[in-house]
Amino acid sequence: MPPRFPVASVARLGLLLPLLCGCAPASPNGPGAAPLLQDPIVSILEITGDVRDAAGPASAEDTLLADIEKLAFRCRSMPATRTDPGPSDVVDALVRCVFFAGEDGRRPDGLVLAQALVPGHAPAGTEGTCLAMSYLFIVLGHRLGLPVRGVVVPGHFFVRYDDGRTRINIEPLAAGARKTDSWYRRTYAVPAVSSCYLRSLDARESMAPLYYNLGNIRLREGRFDDACRLYEKALEILPGLAEAHGNLGLACYRSGNLARAETELRRAFELNPRHPAACLDLGVVLQARGDLRRAESCYLKGLSLFPSDARLAHALGTVYRRSGRIPAAIRMYRRALVSEPGFDAARRDLDSILPKTTPGSPSTERRAAPSP
Repeated sequence: MPPRFPVASVARLGLLLPLLCGCAPASPNGPGAAPLLQDPIVSILEITGDVRDAAGPASAEDTLLADIEKLAFRCRSMPATRTDPGPSDVVDALVRCVFFAGEDGRRPDGLVLAQALVPGHAPAGTEGTCLAMSYLFIVLGHRLGLPVRGVVVPGHFFVRYDDGRTRINIEPLAAGARKTDSWYRRTYAVPAVSSCYLRSLDARESMAPLYYNLGNIRLREGRFDDACRLYEKALEILPGLAEAHGNLGLACYRSGNLARAETELRRAFELNPRHPAACLDLGVVLQARGDLRRAESCYLKGLSLFPSDARLAHALGTVYRRSGRIPAAIRMYRRALVSEPGFDAARRDLDSILPKTTPGSPSTERRAAPSP
């Protein structure tokens, strides 16, 4: 738990803000900085309206707004650690305010507010979800006049203090710890070239991950048309978001639109070739379209990039099985089980074809007529 700021310190966050503004460049956002967010909570409440209604009275907007104002007031009045403050001190104050749980050890108010702010993404344990916590930081940053930006990487969302000269990443799943860009590149396999990953997003762009995650909720519920609309909205805002293309492809696949599913999944792989799911899902769609040759090529390409991926090995084994290459299928199912011993589907498929092989048969592939 982060400690309180020393009470003896005379500098407070409310005094830090004008000092920072006074040392900022002539441009209100600084050179190269994204525009300051405009009323992000309004956008969040509008986007999450349907989910919020389903969440019930606990997410009442008037109570939520009042509690956020209380937390912002606490941030303004929290003692700082130095009398010569800078951006680093402001970030420290903001993080400590959000994650401070009080001497009684109760759950931090920031985690409770994050759950109410983004319903459907309930904070887990004591850290919260990256989505909910990041939007809480964005909302508080706006209330305090701080340049807090959303930042997206594959499968993750965090925030960054970015005034155009100083950039400080704030990791919501590590109690606001500071992580470097290189850490995010390694941890989340960020592609070398991207139009959206790891950059400070502007006000509108910061809402794309929210649309995307709401689309995921609708996808899990089987509401494929609604999921497609939400993914399309995310991509309208942030076209380079590979996972939105990928899940849009899945929604199209499950609703029977195989042609568009293939298009979207190919785009997902183009935008992020470092994610094995792009190859796997595209191969599944190609199989559904009856194109085993291209599905095989897709899985082979995936395994060349991710040789230990059990799902890709299993999928390739299924293509081999359907095309009559039983020894090759056995090798792939066994490869999948080496990578993931508890992979039940691979175990079942392997057991189902082992009796069909003759002990001591040559290891060369034998072909039969493709199964229907």
